[in-house]
Amino acid sequence: MTTTDQLVAELDCFGDSFGYLIVLDEKGATYTTQTGGYACNHPFARGWLLPIYPHDIHWTAALYDYFTGPQWGGWCCDGIKQSDVETINRLIDVIEAEFHENWNYPLHCRLDTTQLSRCQEAWLYVLIDLPNMVAQRAVLTWENSD
Repeated sequence: MTTTDQLVAELDCFGDSFGYLIVLDEKGATYTTQTGGYACNHPFARGWLLPIYPHDIHWTAALYDYFTGPQWGGWCCDGIKQSDVETINRLIDVIEAEFHENWNYPLHCRLDTTQLSRCQEAWLYVLIDLPNMVAQRAVLTWENSD
């Protein structure tokens, strides 16, 4: 995707304990943020932004711990492994409760396993299900560890 003909919104996740879903849609705005741990990547996604504020469950801290822990050591910058899927899906399951608390609307969120090679710390391609809608592709993003 080229971004020379459009504005790009830099998401400032630093110091925040919340994250965002970017529901992918070519008619939306273009977003980026620092991702990939120590690699400090800046991928782009075009779509609609949905903030997810924490209430009781700090899902961003759990993902931060996973990507800076022994599995990745802060260097998850070039795709994730099939062996990560179960653990990451379990960590992002709590987003359903957060989303319902924020928006009073149910949501189901899971990794998009067709996009594992594009995932990295603080930038996960997911599928989201909302009632009465077809599953939507989205990017889940939160504060990068670097």
